[in-house]
Amino acid sequence: MKKKNIGSRFLPVKIEYLFVILGLLFGTIFNFTNPPWHTNDEDRHFYAAYSISDGQFVPENKNNMSGTPLPRNLVGIVQSYQGIPYYQGSKLDKARMAPTLTMSLNEKDTVFVANPSLLSNPIPYIPHAIGIKLGKIIDSNPVALNHAGRIGGLLMFLIILFFAIRITPIFKSAFFLYGLTPMVLYQASSVTYDTLNIAFTFLILALCLKFAFQTEKLSRNDWILIVSMLVLHRYSKDGYPLIPLLLLIVPAKKLGFEGIKSYAYYAGFAVFFIVLYFLPNWTWLKYVNSLELLPVAGGIKDFIYGSPTYLTKILSDPFEATGNMISSTLFQRQDWMGGVIGRFGYSYSLMPKFFMIIHGIVLMSVAFFDSKSDIVFQWWQRLIIAITGLGTVALIIAGWYMASPLGSSTIWGLQGRYFVPAVPIILLMFYNNKFENKFWTNWKGLIVSAYIIIALIYTIIFMNDAFYS
Repeated sequence: MKKKNIGSRFLPVKIEYLFVILGLLFGTIFNFTNPPWHTNDEDRHFYAAYSISDGQFVPENKNNMSGTPLPRNLVGIVQSYQGIPYYQGSKLDKARMAPTLTMSLNEKDTVFVANPSLLSNPIPYIPHAIGIKLGKIIDSNPVALNHAGRIGGLLMFLIILFFAIRITPIFKSAFFLYGLTPMVLYQASSVTYDTLNIAFTFLILALCLKFAFQTEKLSRNDWILIVSMLVLHRYSKDGYPLIPLLLLIVPAKKLGFEGIKSYAYYAGFAVFFIVLYFLPNWTWLKYVNSLELLPVAGGIKDFIYGSPTYLTKILSDPFEATGNMISSTLFQRQDWMGGVIGRFGYSYSLMPKFFMIIHGIVLMSVAFFDSKSDIVFQWWQRLIIAITGLGTVALIIAGWYMASPLGSSTIWGLQGRYFVPAVPIILLMFYNNKFENKFWTNWKGLIVSAYIIIALIYTIIFMNDAFYS
């Protein structure tokens, strides 16, 4: 008879259920601690989710621009919460916020506004739109609808991560810990397309690990599931084209391809990889372009974005460009690291350096100790993981360098939160099967739970102090 894990006597709940309990508790607190529309670009994402909840999935032309009609008082309240200079010491006064919490939504009195986030596609906003739709039944106040949209996204995030933690054969504690990391939970409890993008990355990684180490070959349902997740991930947010490479850690024989057939599989995968990358352009964007929408007033981008002139300049002197990217990375490393651990409110409020260091060490330690001696990565599997994780970071840095103003030697606009989907993949590089600690095996549930509870309580105190007077 197998001896029961001593730690489970004190923590009888499976880790995936504990994740949902803590995620729902602290995610809800994050929702109401984070001021309305304060996550990066949350005002734009909320406009898109609200329009979808109203049945409008694409912008329309009016007033010499493209956009959507939105309730006038909703737009006014959203704008009143923007541009607060926290970096100058300004704070929100809860007493002055009170009138915005009771104002009713007058849906008939509308104003036509730019809605650029609606141009991408509706898939990443569906959970938030459902939350907003249901929220109207309870309270149609605009601030309440923002909270309702956040709850819709949070619930979907928790459901997806629940199954990711449940099915992965390894790294459950690491998934648990990074899934509840302040910045990740902050994004999950906001109205943003990052919510589904992050969640699907976890699930894809978990599925690939499961398929790589299960004894049986993939079934037809397995194929349908992984391909569906890759397609949904591709539509959730642009900028992560290397994630499908994770499928390559599954041995070809597990996929039903052996010998000469394996070459056919890899050729087919290459075609699938390319098709998946261009799929949004061939479907949703093609449809949107057929509508002949007018430009958004003032433009969508904040600066010149990826011009051919700049690409030509990079190619003419790749060593200078590489040096610029390296120096900019070294210069901004603390800000970017903050973006994957904890940076809130228009990215102005960075958590203290000591917290960043402690949490980073804890993440790497859990990734190292969260091992199983009977699950071994081959060298080529580790190489694919490294290429996917580090390559994603490199592509993001290079892409934003190209998006910087012409002639710039530094990277503009890049925020650490863009690296979040790559972090669980990079952490997997710390996995080992040679060092298995029995104390950790027995007590990891309690240790990780206790740590993340303390970390999240501290984060709530930090956010409350950063935002409110």
